[in-house]
Amino acid sequence: RLVENFLRGGRPELIPVNVPHGNNRPDHPSSIDRIGKELIKTTANHRTWECNWFPMKDYGSARNNLYAPGGACAKYDAAFGAGSQTLERGSNYRAANAGGDAQWAGHCDMAARVSCLLRQPVRSVEHGGQTFTPNDIQGLLVMCSNDIADREDFWGARYNGTGTDDRNEPYPHTFLPKLIEVAKSGVPYVLDIDPAAAVWNYPFDSTEIRELKTPPDGLPTQPARSGGEVRYQVWNLSGKGYANPADSNNEIRYYRSWIEYDRSNKPVASGWYPAAGRQSDRKANPDFAWVPKPRGDLSNAAIWAGTSSYNSQIDLAKVFEIYRQSI
Repeated sequence: RLVENFLRGGRPELIPVNVPHGNNRPDHPSSIDRIGKELIKTTANHRTWECNWFPMKDYGSARNNLYAPGGACAKYDAAFGAGSQTLERGSNYRAANAGGDAQWAGHCDMAARVSCLLRQPVRSVEHGGQTFTPNDIQGLLVMCSNDIADREDFWGARYNGTGTDDRNEPYPHTFLPKLIEVAKSGVPYVLDIDPAAAVWNYPFDSTEIRELKTPPDGLPTQPARSGGEVRYQVWNLSGKGYANPADSNNEIRYYRSWIEYDRSNKPVASGWYPAAGRQSDRKANPDFAWVPKPRGDLSNAAIWAGTSSYNSQIDLAKVFEIYRQSI
């Protein structure tokens, strides 16, 4: 079929070839690896990693909160005579039985920034009579993350659940070219994966998007109302920190979309497909995206000057010295 189509002057790369992915998750396309025209397939120059998001809710675990006894703030205070634990608990504590945002409040945006900008701490560091584990050092970096980043490129509008919010935004025809531009630049990016009031930021460093002439996986065809044509996209977005798809149903995203182009090849409409069998799929599309940017060369100690704008008891230079010894 491939050769015959080529000899007839067709587009052989648009012939779908079913290649089972070996994953039984319901939202995973059955044929993504060798299908359609490749729009982009790239990996960022810096690979992301799984940084603890340090929830604010007190789950009773020893070191899962920044304010936890024996956690990042407690060890920092013991080593340097500071009061970061008291400040963190006073500002960001959520009781175990609290309602509201307690189920999701944390530092996922700051953790995603750390993952995108810095190498992963891998060694424990002894300082001031304290042993800072890699997890403790992640917590210190999270509290410094706002101060080592420059103004960040942000696109899409956060969905807050109000009557004017659009759960389907950003639409594929505006989101696709921007994502391709960012991915081609070689930097990782962050997605809020859930268009709902809660925010779940995750870092991504691998981008593969393909385009088809027909809908993937038996999805419904969209009519071309402009007299042009509709093309269909399959998206495979992931981060190195979440390498096992079977254990990472949130962090590796498989989106499917359609874009209508008019006769001049200008995009005029688009939409997202929900996952198979889930017409009200909340994660059929990202809520918003952003690109963390460093203030400069983050291996330069001069960047780490002053106190944390998040927790004024944290000295950036002290954190940098501990972090430098951990990588």
